[in-house]
Amino acid sequence: MCKRIRRIHALTNTFSGIAGEARIAAEFVRCGFRVAKPYWSDDEVDLLVLQRSSQPNIALPLSIQVKSVQFLPQKDGTLKDRVFIQGLKKRYVTKSPAFGLAIYRVDTDEIFFIDGQANVQAIYESQSSWNKKHVLFGSLADDKDVRIAVHFDDGLKGDWKVDPDSPSWLTARMRRIVENVERGNFMAQVLDAMWDDQPETVEVSEEEVSNIEQL
Repeated sequence: MCKRIRRIHALTNTFSGIAGEARIAAEFVRCGFRVAKPYWSDDEVDLLVLQRSSQPNIALPLSIQVKSVQFLPQKDGTLKDRVFIQGLKKRYVTKSPAFGLAIYRVDTDEIFFIDGQANVQAIYESQSSWNKKHVLFGSLADDKDVRIAVHFDDGLKGDWKVDPDSPSWLTARMRRIVENVERGNFMAQVLDAMWDDQPETVEVSEEEVSNIEQL
């Protein structure tokens, strides 16, 4: 079924992504979280949110992927029931146990937040009931997209929509990520995920340096 939608700004993918990151970062700050934009990550982490652990004076860096969706009218003024997020690689989901996926719906200013790798995978797998092109999560290559769809009316089925009137909703979901990390003793893995994509050190001789300077 196709539906009509009110007129909105049709953002480019770049502007849609920027709007999503800014909006979701603001929501985290609004709920009292410390949020950082990592410039060392190659798209694997859009936002880094610090969350207190149960151990004194220790904070965990939670890796947040941000995706934006738009329900834009087609030429006949209608649109599809579902829009898939784009660019969520499987390796983004599996790299850090302290993972969360935030989806921003531009046209309605809604945020959906899925806490934890297991919940992201479960929502993805649930789409097999209607998506004939569904590929099992375990069969996806690391660089293939985990395509999760947002429904025009239903959003994401389940309790995943951020309640803007209740800061405790998002706080509780972030706490669940930390509890899962602590329960599974994944602290070292979470920290390693922040460092394992660093560039290798290359030794250069004085002669090579001299040749470079002469260019």
